[in-house]
Amino acid sequence: MISEDEEAMMEKLRKIRFGTWFEIPDAHNGESQKVKLSWLSPLTASCIFVDRAGVQTAIKPLRKLAQEILKGESIILEDSSDPFVERTLHAIRRMLQRSLKTTEDIASELIDDEGNEGKEVH
Repeated sequence: MISEDEEAMMEKLRKIRFGTWFEIPDAHNGESQKVKLSWLSPLTASCIFVDRAGVQTAIKPLRKLAQEILKGESIILEDSSDPFVERTLHAIRRMLQRSLKTTEDIASELIDDEGNEGKEVH
């Protein structure tokens, strides 16, 4: 029988975005590994995880993953409303805007300096 907590966690996991990072125990040695949710099969209710290189590293039944999270054995590392790529693009855009502002400031100073050259100051 599935507990209410397990059912609630399973429902949360069904809605989680692909690409979300987890920390789960390695099936072979039990050590913690960081993996990304690549797919959740609606047919088998199995979660497929990949490593940073995109290589499949683990397959876990949804219920087992829910149980591990509730026990603190597995952790959801990234549960954001914006996908990773979108957050990264926003960060890059902010950096470029700051860089452009700095470049504009330098260009303004250069133009001001050139405009004052050759003119007599009284």
